[in-house]
Amino acid sequence: MIDIYDSKALYDKIDAMRKEKGLSINGLAQEAGISAMALYHWRERGSSPTLSVLDALCSALGTDLIHFLMDENDISENKELLSVWNRLSREQQKRMLALMKSMV
Repeated sequence: MIDIYDSKALYDKIDAMRKEKGLSINGLAQEAGISAMALYHWRERGSSPTLSVLDALCSALGTDLIHFLMDENDISENKELLSVWNRLSREQQKRMLALMKSMV
């Protein structure tokens, strides 16, 4: 999972996705409804985008914020966990949650 406080890692991933889509920085900014200057400031000064800006960029790139922040291994593991969780009875879920809380 990407650290949302690591502006460089966030920018690098957005930039790689932008290039994959064949968009210029100006094109991405226009698609996302933000100023290109915001992207340039992010790249040059290391400023961090707001979550709403990041969400708009993700939408422009054809993904959602959750999938952007998580890598494929995280998504795969969470799908497996949810699949198992959903097969448990309500009582089993309560007991499992209590067990997990006792472990942290």
